Amino acid sequence: MPIVSNTATCYTLSFGLFRKAEDGSITPITEDEWNLFVIKEVCPLFKNFSVREELGFWKGEPLPIKVVSYITSRFDDGVSVYGLAQTYKQMFGQETVLINSYTTFPEFV
Repeated sequence: MPIVSNTATCYTLSFGLFRKAEDGSITPITEDEWNLFVIKEVCPLFKNFSVREELGFWKGEPLPIKVVSYITSRFDDGVSVYGLAQTYKQMFGQETVLINSYTTFPEFV
């Protein structure tokens, strides 16, 4: 029989993997830069999360992205999610980070 927990919130954050420099040039965010961001910024906030690669579209153009998914039953974790998005924007010159949140009923089977 599955173990059903209480209601939780799933946050997904979509991070673009290109940065726009002040001169307008666009350069990729390297895998090493991404991994360092995860180690220094994501891991201290969330002990359990997943990361996947996807293809997103921004202003009609295809863009490789990393998606971080995090499930929590703690209401105040939303503040950490938004803070993480702001940190990424500042570190990598991003216009936006997409945050999607929805109610879920997680189960460990």
